[in-house]
Amino acid sequence: MAPLLLLALSACSSGDDPTVGSEGSDPGAASPEVAVPVPAGPVPPGFSPLSASFLTPLTGWALGSSDCGQPPCTTLVRTADAGRTWGAVEAPPADTQGFGDGNVTDVRFGSASDGFAYGGGLFATHDGARTWTKVPVDGDVEALAVGGGRVWVVVAGSCGEEGCAGPASLLSGPLGGGALTPVPGVSLPGRGLDRVTVSGSSVYASGADDTSSVLWAGTLDGTFTRRSLPCAAGAVPSLAAPATPVGSAALVCAAETETAVVRQAFTSTDAGAAWTRVGDPPQVEGGTVLAASPDALYVSDGTTGVSASRDGGRTWEPSLKTAEGGASYVSFVDNAFGFALAQTGPETSGLLLTTDAGRTWTPTTF
Repeated sequence: MAPLLLLALSACSSGDDPTVGSEGSDPGAASPEVAVPVPAGPVPPGFSPLSASFLTPLTGWALGSSDCGQPPCTTLVRTADAGRTWGAVEAPPADTQGFGDGNVTDVRFGSASDGFAYGGGLFATHDGARTWTKVPVDGDVEALAVGGGRVWVVVAGSCGEEGCAGPASLLSGPLGGGALTPVPGVSLPGRGLDRVTVSGSSVYASGADDTSSVLWAGTLDGTFTRRSLPCAAGAVPSLAAPATPVGSAALVCAAETETAVVRQAFTSTDAGAAWTRVGDPPQVEGGTVLAASPDALYVSDGTTGVSASRDGGRTWEPSLKTAEGGASYVSFVDNAFGFALAQTGPETSGLLLTTDAGRTWTPTTF
């Protein structure tokens, strides 16, 4: 497998973003919470999370699989008390194993009513996970983000273990349901490395192939401008944008060598029009996911865990140390509250929460 695709699969092992993110869980991306009482049952035995999404420090969901007699064993759980207790709600009618339009590995909620499960296929709920509907798209879903009352979806050609067939398009539609339509002019490589991030009124779509990387910076009305990225050929971009200051963004370009993953960090104050080199995160193996709060930057990796920078990327320090296997995703809802999907033991992984800006982390018990 090509080094670039190894990075892609490692970065997406918990689901993305990425997006994570990091796509779709940036500060400012969530719509105001609406109280929707959803009956919740006991969490099935053996639940293992693949992805998580928090609207506020109190309210969140985790998607994964459980022990069951007849697969698929897809399970969705919800908390309304900052992860102290969880209950099972209706899961999308999809599998968390394999590829194709019947597969999901990630979850994102934009309100207490409106959520999306994706990862090949795309499923939506608009009644707080009482029911789910399959959303038809022409291809496989690489990435998804919510914000500003809209959902943004990156759709590529058929995806598999070697990546996606490409190219990819960016679709957008109302958060509460309705048609997804292509954003005019925006095209991405579609190799399984594309991401979309929403922060306040800004939307960023990025991607890479073996020779180049690309960034589209836009607004909620669908107006996008192509930007240049400072990533070297073959490097995978991971972008995050805090809610404030407006136009601020951070970027980590990760390129795999024979001995490590070389990470270079940059920041921007003008929505990606220009980038300034800052200090580099740890140079270790594994996928890279970047997250941002208004006061700090966080980068996860597949070896050590999560590192934090509290001085604009100039210096980095350990935030979450994990077992071998590192952290596959990190995201922050505000300055203090964040969550990570990480290796918690030699053969176990889980969801960890922080309420003090990543200085301490607590494993969640489902």
